[in-house]
Amino acid sequence: MDTARDIVEDLPAISEGKCPAFSQVLVTLSKQAYIQLTWDARYWKTTYQRAIARLRELEERHRRETEQAAQREAALRGELSAAQAKIRELQKRVFGRKSEQSSGADRAPTANVPSP
Repeated sequence: MDTARDIVEDLPAISEGKCPAFSQVLVTLSKQAYIQLTWDARYWKTTYQRAIARLRELEERHRRETEQAAQREAALRGELSAAQAKIRELQKRVFGRKSEQSSGADRAPTANVPSP
């Protein structure tokens, strides 16, 4: 790591525009810092991969449940339309016009008929 003296010594070079390119700057790490950085990188990479797998699983589950809900809704709509048709038919039977009404001539008035 750079100490304060190293940073101060580099200031004139930076101000003069003689700064090396970023890709050419060498960084020195201790073995422990290198191991820690490597471990962290692997940890976050596997965590990311698990999150992606979980996301794909949840998306697939959501798709399946949406399809099942659509099928169930279609079945329920079919049942509802059948029930409504039956209700209409029964209401027509009970409250609709009667097709077999007897005419007035067919009825025998009971008051005019002599009793034997």
